[in-house]
Amino acid sequence: MSDLEKNFTLQEKDVYDFAYDIAQDFEKIINSLDSEQIVPLINKVIKVLELLEQSVKKIEYLEKENSDLKCKYMHLANEKTTNEAETRNLKLAFEELEESYSQECTVLKTFIDKLKAENKVLQNTLAEKNDISPEIGDCYKVVIDDQEKLISKLKTSLRQRENQLEKNYLNIEALNARIDHLLELNKALHIQYQQAKNQAAVSNFEKNECEVKLCHKKQEVLFLEDKLHTLKMSFLEKSEVWRSKQVSENATLSLNDRRANQKAVLACFVAENSLPFSLAPKLVELCQTLVKDSPALSKLKMERTAAIYITGHGVAKTMRAEK
Repeated sequence: MSDLEKNFTLQEKDVYDFAYDIAQDFEKIINSLDSEQIVPLINKVIKVLELLEQSVKKIEYLEKENSDLKCKYMHLANEKTTNEAETRNLKLAFEELEESYSQECTVLKTFIDKLKAENKVLQNTLAEKNDISPEIGDCYKVVIDDQEKLISKLKTSLRQRENQLEKNYLNIEALNARIDHLLELNKALHIQYQQAKNQAAVSNFEKNECEVKLCHKKQEVLFLEDKLHTLKMSFLEKSEVWRSKQVSENATLSLNDRRANQKAVLACFVAENSLPFSLAPKLVELCQTLVKDSPALSKLKMERTAAIYITGHGVAKTMRAEK
């Protein structure tokens, strides 16, 4: 493309703009001069503009075709590069097969030359010894036939070897494709394994936290059991004191007064030990049972010390085992 074409490229709309400007100029000229003299010039200018319009349209069409051809050229160039790479790979593979084939051919040719030399020696021997018996000649002929059969078998084996090499090449290509597929699958499985491993670590951490919380809860339960045992012992002691007092007072008090006094003492015991008042009716029943069962109360009093020791020893042993 010349410098003029680079600096000034016409398009179809530019032609219409030029025609409009020329029409404006002609109107000015017609207004100032005789219109009959200007008409031939106008016709020539219109014809030139029409030719210019056709030329511009043709140029635009050619530019479009040129761009399409450039795209096709780039596509074909890419295909050419790909085909050249494939050709190089196939050429290398063919050279390897050809080298292997040439080595085997060399070995077979050496063996054939050796057999030919032996055959020639035998033929010379037969020619020199005309007085050889027909039986010996037949034996030599049998040997020669066997050698020819062996040569034919070797040629057949060579052709089979070539076919087997072609099959092996195709199998290698298939195995390479399968290996690529297995590598992609292995990557996906490795990612899943890492995710499962991270999830297992999180689960193990949560398990350890739950075990620590469970240990704290066990210690709280043991503490509450010790407290309950202490409250039971305190209640039994206070019940004993209250019962001894009631024995002296029951002679003078009525049944209702004794029950009211009993409930008041139990209410004080519940309030002092911060126990729920829902336990008061059960404590009243327990006191009534203790009053009715004096021998059992005496026996319980005798075993109280032993029970405190045994319980304390058991709790301490349990605490050590938990640690």
